[in-house]
Amino acid sequence: MSLMSNLLRKKTSIKDATAFCCFYDGIFDSQLAETGLNLIGCQNMSLSAFSDKYISKKITIIEESDILNYDYDFILFNDIIGHEKHIAKFPKMLHLPGLVINHQDFQQTNYHLKQRLLEGNIDIIFTKEVKYGTEELAGVEKDIPILIDGSFKEQDHNLLSTIKTIVPELTIIGDNPKLKFSITPKSYEEYRRYFARCRVYINFPKNMGISQQSLWAMSNGAAIISLKTPSLQKLITPKRGVLYDNLNYLINELKNYKQIEKRISTDKDVINEEYSMSKFVNSWRQITEKYRDRVFKYEYQS
Repeated sequence: MSLMSNLLRKKTSIKDATAFCCFYDGIFDSQLAETGLNLIGCQNMSLSAFSDKYISKKITIIEESDILNYDYDFILFNDIIGHEKHIAKFPKMLHLPGLVINHQDFQQTNYHLKQRLLEGNIDIIFTKEVKYGTEELAGVEKDIPILIDGSFKEQDHNLLSTIKTIVPELTIIGDNPKLKFSITPKSYEEYRRYFARCRVYINFPKNMGISQQSLWAMSNGAAIISLKTPSLQKLITPKRGVLYDNLNYLINELKNYKQIEKRISTDKDVINEEYSMSKFVNSWRQITEKYRDRVFKYEYQS
């Protein structure tokens, strides 16, 4: 798109902000879109693979060949390292400012961070400062004893079958057509409710950050069993769940998962306050409006 056509479009239209998005995991992106932000992006540019069967209707999945066929207000990147090549490419290609949402503790020096972002006219927001949002879903029956979610590779199916043998009450959700006991949610709303329904949630981290799914489960009082990561060590206290170092430890813990459920008393009110959905929505509405307006200044200066 040209600078002039983009500027004229903005001056003559009123709509929700639209961002070209290098996705995170589909789920965080869906929750972000529900704040009133239209997200358009290519699925193969996400940090984690996800199914398009249960993402927000405000997310549009496109092919790379169609990127220039849409109008955007700004660009969203979900990791400065994982999306490094996209950060170097798309602000110049689309002539738009960018915003990095960093979900993990950043390892590079402050100098290199500032230099890289300055060169691309890109700002950065850390989710430890603008936190995730969650809330308890009222009136949901806790009818799932133990839950796993994920779209797993075939080499993981033996592990899941072993867990299912140990814990017959286990429910697995995800896009797993070759795993006969896996359930595929039909919508983002249905997918979200599974985490309110479970009493114990087994988390297989896809990265070093906090998973939105863990917060959803905790906000409804579920105990968490998860592989240990630095971010989760701060979140999952002994009161809230169990962290394991390896799969053998997980298997042993699952044999007694009912005892874990009994001794865990998740402080869901604290979680819902610390990761307030209303704060999340308000923060991101302010951020997206700021970046929608910022394009005018950026184009004018250009």
